[in-house]
Amino acid sequence: IRHQEATVGRIHAYAKPVIASLPGAAAGAGLGLALAADLRIGTPRTVMATAFATVALSGDFGVAWLLDRLVGPAHARELMLLNPRLDAQACSDLGLLTQVVPEDELEAATAQLARRLADGPTLALAHIRSNLREVPTQTLTEAMRTEVRRHKETGLTADHVEAARAFVEKRPPV
Repeated sequence: IRHQEATVGRIHAYAKPVIASLPGAAAGAGLGLALAADLRIGTPRTVMATAFATVALSGDFGVAWLLDRLVGPAHARELMLLNPRLDAQACSDLGLLTQVVPEDELEAATAQLARRLADGPTLALAHIRSNLREVPTQTLTEAMRTEVRRHKETGLTADHVEAARAFVEKRPPV
């Protein structure tokens, strides 16, 4: 349990966006690690499978919980109970992959996405991530109250002032 909390749990709770770069297979616990990330980039060789039922296990590393939230309960049940081997296109169609790039471009595409996030408004991105993480356990009213509090906080940052100015001036923010 401690190992799962220190890996998948930590990724899920991390304040900054997390990217998983998947050059090949993600199955079982490895699938849990990949699903805990906010964004996942794969190649045509990327495959995903839950793999648990095939080896008579019920699952771990939060795979059922993460799948339920990422693809919905019906697809989560299908993936957990039937264990289909999903190719990159099927993963992309289900929303399990954010992007599929040629194998020789995976590292550069991952670095480019990481740079885009790192150059972005860090507090706003952290709050967006928190909003998305918390919303499954909140009522609409609770979610809106949380959003307003965080929205006001980010509205007072230099990042917001610069981004709004850049938007009006039709240029990238610095």
